[in-house]
Amino acid sequence: MTHPTQMRREIEEIPQAVERLLSEGAGAVTGAAKAVRDGDIRYLISVARGSSDHACTYLKYASELMLGLPIASVGPSVASIYGAPLKAQDALCIAVSQSGASPDIVQLTQQLTDAGAYSVAITNNAQSALAGAASTTLPIHAGPELSVAATKTYVTSLVTGLWLLAEIKQDAALLAAIKALPAQLEAARAETVAQRGELQAQLDVATTHGAELQAQLEAAAQLATEEQAARVAAEEGAARARAEAQAAEEAADEAPSTVEAATTGEEDEVCVHRVRAKLFRLEVRLEPRRRVLPAAAPGGEAPA
Repeated sequence: MTHPTQMRREIEEIPQAVERLLSEGAGAVTGAAKAVRDGDIRYLISVARGSSDHACTYLKYASELMLGLPIASVGPSVASIYGAPLKAQDALCIAVSQSGASPDIVQLTQQLTDAGAYSVAITNNAQSALAGAASTTLPIHAGPELSVAATKTYVTSLVTGLWLLAEIKQDAALLAAIKALPAQLEAARAETVAQRGELQAQLDVATTHGAELQAQLEAAAQLATEEQAARVAAEEGAARARAEAQAAEEAADEAPSTVEAATTGEEDEVCVHRVRAKLFRLEVRLEPRRRVLPAAAPGGEAPA
């Protein structure tokens, strides 16, 4: 029996995470929307990277189509590396980070807040540094996310941002559709499980544009994460095989010669083990062990 991965378990939790967000996040979202309506917001700025930036790509289209307000995605390095001040008066800044701890995201958000933007932190940690840098915080209520790939935090970040825009516009039809999401997500989850083999065969190539672009970007990132994990597992398996070959050679060296040459088949097998072990020792001497994966916090936000 195949046991589900941590990533798979967290994908299965998405309908419940969105239900929790809608149940517990209403006060924060409606309060932030009222503050935006009461102000004079003329444009939006998104601050994010990795999966969070993919969510902001969707929010860009949503804002431009629903509110008629453009969104500019500002690279965090503008503040963290270049230290360039930005003029942000009359701007709504949407900063997205599941951990809320990325220093460059926090720094740019703080700079925009200080420059006059009304900044909203969308994060899974309401006590984070990002929450402290923003004008207000919208917790996504996703619960702990332990896998490297962002799954339920990505979806709840996207829903939170869309919910905020719907409240700003006071779009009753869209708000009703958002409230219906948990049931629809559960139906989609069940259908995906039933058709998993068929869907896998269709994942080779996908084309899209517009508001759907972010979904394909995120899907590509998640597939790449799974592929890398499989490659790491294969390399670990190869390393175990080399270690076993080395152990076999050492055992063969200690065995009596009459046993070693008892049959042609056994002698050939010992020779193979010896060759593999010698190659393993040569590789260790000539090539330092490579670090396969960079260290990453849960949520999998890639460096800018």
